[in-house]
Amino acid sequence: ILVYPNPAHDIINIGMVEDMNEIRIYNSTGQIIYHEQVNHNRVEVDVNSFLPGMYLVQTRTENGVFTERFLRQ
Repeated sequence: ILVYPNPAHDIINIGMVEDMNEIRIYNSTGQIIYHEQVNHNRVEVDVNSFLPGMYLVQTRTENGVFTERFLRQ
């Protein structure tokens, strides 16, 4: 999983080699603050409304669950 830019200000791009089925973003307390069903290998997410801090991106594919952190400044 690739999440960029990191740190982010307005938008993050989430990319994988294979198609993702689902994206979830968790805040530092473990709450899901973003959820989307997808069928692509690259997705753009607007993080303008996210408070500054560390977040966890979780993607699900047919081959498993993948996670990556990013910083919202």
